[in-house]
Amino acid sequence: MNISRKILAVLFIFWTVLASFVAAEMSCEGNCTFKTTLKQNAIDVDTTIVFSLIEEAFGVTSTLKATEKGFSSLKFVGEADFPQDIEGRFDVLFDKQGLQSIKLKGFDLPLRKALLDLETYFKLKEVLTLYQVTVDLDDLTLAKCPASVDLVFREAYLRAKLTLDREDDTSSVQGIWKEGILYEGKTTWDHDAGDWSVKEALTFKPTSSLPRPEKGILTVDGDLLDWLSLNVSCEHTFPQGGIAVTKITSTVELEAGAFELTWKATFKPMSTAFRLEAYTLTLAEEAEINDLSADTVLKIDEDGFYSFSVRLSLDF
Repeated sequence: MNISRKILAVLFIFWTVLASFVAAEMSCEGNCTFKTTLKQNAIDVDTTIVFSLIEEAFGVTSTLKATEKGFSSLKFVGEADFPQDIEGRFDVLFDKQGLQSIKLKGFDLPLRKALLDLETYFKLKEVLTLYQVTVDLDDLTLAKCPASVDLVFREAYLRAKLTLDREDDTSSVQGIWKEGILYEGKTTWDHDAGDWSVKEALTFKPTSSLPRPEKGILTVDGDLLDWLSLNVSCEHTFPQGGIAVTKITSTVELEAGAFELTWKATFKPMSTAFRLEAYTLTLAEEAEINDLSADTVLKIDEDGFYSFSVRLSLDF
């Protein structure tokens, strides 16, 4: 099934008629975004039109996307509130070939003393097939700490994650199984001190010996001043007898009113020092005039000019 002009016209008429019938009960919102990106050898054009019908306990949003090559995707999202603070959501996605996926999700479903989020993801293969099931359990208590459990099921694939929260610290343990065999393990520790935070994520591969981390990422994120922030990410491995740093990524962000200047650099080890491998300098500006907003972004890398984009967004 192809999304043709006739189908798009029918959908447009449908939403127009529906809006006229429910205008007394539902509020209508819309947004149109046009973005043009100029690169060294190409020009990319992206257009997004969002139209929403919202009532106190129910809302439907349609999002139409197109590029310089024409129609890209059409997405419908519906959200509804039910008794006992239960929420429901559906996502339906179309592309040039037709219907591609459907997601159905329920939030805050009561399960004894816990709350359950359940999502079923149907994806088009030859026919529409149940592709993935996601289960999130919140409001649990383990070792007197608030805890949550996240499970993702796919064909021959399972990802399970246990998260513990304790004041300013969050720790998690995650495992990935493929074909019933443990493929990868991951532990994460995150400390949030307000103006700054530190996070360490370690990845383990199954071995016959004791579990030993294979690689990790240490991230430090903080606000140096009200208008200046710093993020440093250090990727490292664990060879026999020590720790080896493989890459350091540093991001400095400066905000001055409507202007935002970001410098992102990558450093790699060389002999006894680190050398600058690559960098990106981004200058962004945002301006608003009534319901119209304009965002311009200029990017420069180690080779010079990288891209320049203009994004216009209109609310209606």
